[in-house]
Amino acid sequence: MRFSTCVVLLYVLLFSGILSCNQDVLSDSENSQQIIRENCGISGIALFEKERDHGEFEFIRILMKHLLICTSKRGTDATGLVIFNKEQKPELYKKAKKGEKFVELSKFKKTLDKISADTLLIIGHNRAASVGSPKNNNNNHPVYAGSIYLVHNGDITNHKELTEKFGFNKLGEVDTEVIAHMINRYSEKEITVESIQKACAELEGSMALAFADGRDPTKLYLLRNRLPMTYAKIPPLGLLIFDSELTLIKKAWENAVKEFTMQGRKFDIKPFQLKDETELEENSGIIIDIKEKKIDEFDPFALKKEINQK
Repeated sequence: MRFSTCVVLLYVLLFSGILSCNQDVLSDSENSQQIIRENCGISGIALFEKERDHGEFEFIRILMKHLLICTSKRGTDATGLVIFNKEQKPELYKKAKKGEKFVELSKFKKTLDKISADTLLIIGHNRAASVGSPKNNNNNHPVYAGSIYLVHNGDITNHKELTEKFGFNKLGEVDTEVIAHMINRYSEKEITVESIQKACAELEGSMALAFADGRDPTKLYLLRNRLPMTYAKIPPLGLLIFDSELTLIKKAWENAVKEFTMQGRKFDIKPFQLKDETELEENSGIIIDIKEKKIDEFDPFALKKEINQK
């Protein structure tokens, strides 16, 4: 009896161990999926108003290209960007290609050529697909609703409920589109801090966002809850660069300088070092006013906190 009991106990322990290992694997798998879902890359450039020569615009194009290449480490399923020029419809291009392949496309190069003296803002995205297949280009970023153009890193868990509640006419299945619809819903004439707070109060999940309003692209909005968002300035060039990671800003900057100088261009890097390298604090947001050349902080989740405290 003792021997058979020991054998039974041994099998139970082994079987339990196997189950435990499988549970760990499943848990790890779920965590990996969560990491993948929340590992998209956001990048872009805000161009403060100043006189620029042809060489500076060429450098900005090269820099944006390298931001999309470097940030592709965070997402390889699709790449896209939107360019905001004065008094023009935003120029949007996206495709189910990883960053390195995307920047070689002729349509991308033609889109990049739209960067000119009228350009105010460029927002880019590298997607790690979760909700919605990259084969449907409507699921790739940037997404838009009304005049709101937006990119997102994260996972909105109640996007189906909000779509049904408000009857949004979505173009794709991606959860991100609901964010753009929510901000658009509360921004009848323009985006305000209050309209962002109202939208965020109803959104559940993780997010880092970059977005702008095509009606007034002189303002760039960056915000985050649990996921990262960073930026740095290059004052002599009148640029603010933003990305999910500061290390990617630095790498893209270095690669852009290298390519630019290899073309035989003169570029004294010393005056153009990155300045004010900043990571947004958790549950915070900033408004970059391109026209006024200033940055204002705000709390996008203030209303949500008030509601949760009641």
